[in-house]
Amino acid sequence: MCHNRARSEAESMKTVQSWIEVLVEANEICPEALHTLSAALVDHGACGAILDQGTPEADPAGPPPCQACGHLTRLKVYFPAAGHTIEEVLSLVDRTATQSKEIYDGLVVRVLRIHTIDCGDWAERWKACFPPKRVSTRLLVVPPWDIPAVPPDCIPIFLEPGRAFGTGQHPSTALCLELLDGIAQTQGGLPHSFLDVGYGSGILCIAAQKLGATHIVGVDIDQDVAEDALRNFAHNHVNNKIRLVTGPLECIRRRFDMVTANLDFRLLTQSVGHMKELIHRNGGLIISGILEEEAPEILHLFQRTGFHTEDERTLEEWTALYMRRKDNG
Repeated sequence: MCHNRARSEAESMKTVQSWIEVLVEANEICPEALHTLSAALVDHGACGAILDQGTPEADPAGPPPCQACGHLTRLKVYFPAAGHTIEEVLSLVDRTATQSKEIYDGLVVRVLRIHTIDCGDWAERWKACFPPKRVSTRLLVVPPWDIPAVPPDCIPIFLEPGRAFGTGQHPSTALCLELLDGIAQTQGGLPHSFLDVGYGSGILCIAAQKLGATHIVGVDIDQDVAEDALRNFAHNHVNNKIRLVTGPLECIRRRFDMVTANLDFRLLTQSVGHMKELIHRNGGLIISGILEEEAPEILHLFQRTGFHTEDERTLEEWTALYMRRKDNG
C-alpha cells in the first residue's frame, strides 16, 4: 500500500508538467466535420486541438497513411496528463470519432500516434503553429514571442493562443477581421460602440479598439476564456478599454453601433432576434462561422428579421456576412 501511494504521488508530480499528445488523421469530407470532431474533444477535456501544418512522420509501428480516403488532414490534440492515462485518452478519442462518424457519413478517423510530452515541448509546439499572419489590408496578428518588424501600413494585434477560440488562423475569424478593417477604412474608423458575442481570445475586441471603437464589450458564456482574453488585452495595452461579461446574450441590455458574432449555425439561428434588439437602427452586424452551403438559409433568416446585406465574403468554404439593421426594422 505504501509503495503504491509513493508511486502515485511521484506520478502526480510528473504529470503536472506533462501532456498527452494525440496525432489524429482524418479525411476532410467537409470543414464542419473536423471542426465538430476537435470541438467535441475539447468538450471532453482536451486543452486544445490544432491542425498539424507540417508533414509529421507516421507511426513507425503502424500502417502507412492511407491515401484512398481523399484529402487528409492531421490534428494534434492535447490532454493534461494529470487525471488521464494514455489508455483512457485513446478510448475517449475512439468514442468521439465514432460519434462524429454517425453525424458525417464517410468520415474516416484514425490515431497515428499517442505519447506523453513535457510542458515545455507542448508550449513550443503551440508556438510553431502560430506564425505572424496578415489577415487583412492592415491587420497583422503577431504572437508576442515572434514579433517581426511591423510595416508602417500595418496595425499589429499581439495575440497569445490559449484555450480560447480566435487566433486569426481560422477562416471564420480572418473574415471578421477583414470585414472590420474594410468598414473602418471606408468610414474613417469603426463607430463608437462595439459588442463581440462569444469573445473567446478577445481578438475582435482588440481589433475594434485599434480600428477606432471607443466603447467595447465582449460577452461569452465560457468563464474560463476570460483569463486568455485579459492576457491578450495586456499584450495590446487595452486592459482598461474593454469590458467583459460572462453569461448568455440576454445579460446585455444596451444597444450598440456594431456587433460581431463568430458563432455556429445553430447559435446564430437561435440568437437572431436578440441580436437585432442589441443593435441601433441602421447599425452594423458581422456574422461568421457559417459554411457556404448554410449561407443562403442564414441570409434569408436575418433579412426576414430586419437586416439588409452590405457585404458577403467567403474563404476556404466559410462565409461571413456584413449586414445593417434596417431603419424601419
